[in-house]
Amino acid sequence: MNFLARVGAEFGGDELARVEKSNGETSTLSAGALAAVALGFIYQPSSYAIEMTVGYKVGRLEASNGTVEFSRYPVDFVVSTAPGRTRIGIGLTYHFNPSVSCHVQPFCSGDVEFDEPLGALLQVAYTIPFHGTGGVDLSARLTWLSYSVKDAPPGTESIDGSSVGLFAGVRL
Repeated sequence: MNFLARVGAEFGGDELARVEKSNGETSTLSAGALAAVALGFIYQPSSYAIEMTVGYKVGRLEASNGTVEFSRYPVDFVVSTAPGRTRIGIGLTYHFNPSVSCHVQPFCSGDVEFDEPLGALLQVAYTIPFHGTGGVDLSARLTWLSYSVKDAPPGTESIDGSSVGLFAGVRL
């Protein structure tokens, strides 16, 4: 059993917001993006591995007249086959408290909460050992999930939060 800490960047999903900056540039915030950090455990006795992490994922846009931020707390569970230092696995992700905070004057001032979605993920990881069972952990991940606005009327479309991500971490 090892402690696992990782950071990463993810990209993808539907566009949640578009902000035009004072210099004329346009920035977008997507439902599958951007920064992610996670802490958890990995159990890898031999030819398989089981990992569970709890993290924080956030995407943020800043403009001269305010900010838009999408934050959530993912809990990930992955089961992998582990031939050697490589792990290839599938798993589930559950995102707690997903919400968009929009404070861009005069366009928006408030928060939008989403239902907590359950999604699937596919992960490929490689560990570079440095001491015993510890090491540097590198991984790529595909995640599939959709967000629905909390208490939305029937027929409201969901928002695709699927993403592709790259992560680096440490196993201790």
